[in-house]
Amino acid sequence: VQPHILYRYQIQAQDFDGNLSFPSATERGRLPTHDSGILVVDASKDGSGANPLQPTDAQVDNFYQNILQDFTITGQWDIADSMQKQLAISDADMSVYSTVIWHTDVWQGLHPIAEDTLELKKYINNGGKVFLDGWGLISSTVGFQYTGSLSFLPGHFVYDYLQIDTSSSQGLPPDFEGAMAIAPNFISPAIDSTKVPPNYNYNLFYMEAFPS
Repeated sequence: VQPHILYRYQIQAQDFDGNLSFPSATERGRLPTHDSGILVVDASKDGSGANPLQPTDAQVDNFYQNILQDFTITGQWDIADSMQKQLAISDADMSVYSTVIWHTDVWQGLHPIAEDTLELKKYINNGGKVFLDGWGLISSTVGFQYTGSLSFLPGHFVYDYLQIDTSSSQGLPPDFEGAMAIAPNFISPAIDSTKVPPNYNYNLFYMEAFPS
């Protein structure tokens, strides 16, 4: 196969009389080259913009354009748009990019990462790099919102590829107001009270922690 060419494959069965079956569903394939910069995958729910916790698609796009302006972004993939076209992202779509930045800032109600972990595994196994960013990443990766603790064993995407064996989430009421960095050169995160509704007590909910 030639690099950078997206191939589409179908198979058919043929009997002894030469009759062909209906073709299979189309599968896409492309040689992994990882030489075409960074692909940004927008898996954030398109919000109304009524408050900062419900950003619109344009607001999310602008945010990532601003923070990634010093990097070579050569591709964009919008999960919401692809779902409307009944098109799922595949490792073939990602294979020419050196890195995939996958963000899920507003997860509830949209396509969870759990439905794409097989494709992400193929991409990573072929040499690609993935950066996951957003809120409720473990919830999205397992496909459901949880409270309490979750444990992961070898064979699970979270354990094998994110190198996390335990995750915990408090849920409601909102109680996350910040954290203290214990490693050098890391900034202690704090909540911007101007961006969180008063009925949340200016805290965030369903924040996930990974015990060391």
